Amino acid sequence: MIYNINNEVLKVENINKHDVGRRIKSIRLKKGFNMREFGERLDNASDSIVSRWEKGKTLPNSNRLKKIAEIGEVSIDELLYGKEYTFLEVGKILYEKSLKLNNDKTNISKALNFFKNSYLLDDILIKSAKNLIEIPTLNEYIKTPNDILDNINDTRLMVYFNNTIFIYYLNNIKNDNNLIDSRILHIKKLKPYDYQEYPEKFEFHSKNNDSQIIASLFEKNISPNIQNKVMNILDEAIEKLKELKDEAIDTHSQKAIDYTFIEIIENDIKTYELGESLINDQKINSKENMIKHVYQKFKDLKVEDLKDNNLIEKINSFEPDNISVRLSNVNEIDEKIVVNYKDL
Repeated sequence: MIYNINNEVLKVENINKHDVGRRIKSIRLKKGFNMREFGERLDNASDSIVSRWEKGKTLPNSNRLKKIAEIGEVSIDELLYGKEYTFLEVGKILYEKSLKLNNDKTNISKALNFFKNSYLLDDILIKSAKNLIEIPTLNEYIKTPNDILDNINDTRLMVYFNNTIFIYYLNNIKNDNNLIDSRILHIKKLKPYDYQEYPEKFEFHSKNNDSQIIASLFEKNISPNIQNKVMNILDEAIEKLKELKDEAIDTHSQKAIDYTFIEIIENDIKTYELGESLINDQKINSKENMIKHVYQKFKDLKVEDLKDNNLIEKINSFEPDNISVRLSNVNEIDEKIVVNYKDL
């Protein structure tokens, strides 16, 4: 079969029908249509025809391909040949979807909206999307950014994605509420649910493979009584922390930058504290702007009270071209924590 689309002749031999079918299904699911509703928008194609497209058995005709591309808001080339998405692109798609689903006053909504105009957002989205391919329950079928989009309606994806952003929010945005919530999460990690069990498991299958025996290694010398007491103590700690939240003030963090001048002369290190300045997250919306902000504030600081003209001269000698900048993030996302943030 030969297609004529936009006066371009395309041979079926050059098109992978199974990949096209996967992309058609992805478009249908993203738009929330069942097969009947989707077919109605495509010249009343029947459920069975839509099913054959999605299974890669047949391809839609030229007119229907155009309509599918329009519904999916993609080009026909992208529909037929695909696009390799980056983790950042996927992260942005998941982020926008999550903003629409979480428009209330929940913890995750606060976290999502806090980073909306932050220079950190791109890095957070990349890490949150990458984390999805490392989740044991997902990594059998999610290995690339495209796999994430193909399974975007899997509710677990949004839970893990939101969870990663929320953990980052707790660890990096400093206020009373987040201090308490972050400690609750750490206590939940300490609870010895499976402390007796070891990871080793042994499976024995019968010759005809219709039955099996499973043996698990566990620690016999763990007292259930002690284990229960440990869990009760941790539960009490969590409840007391929750009570403390009544006293906590839920405010945005207010960041300030400390400016320090370090001088090394013949291995003798001298440190001069030059003061601090508040920063506005809404204005610092990129790493480049952060660097410019720091440099400008550094130059504007009044250091006359140091009464060290030599030091003032050295500070004024700094120029953007000869400044080495090292951006570091002290609190990396803890990708191992998997909890339901609504429990907090």
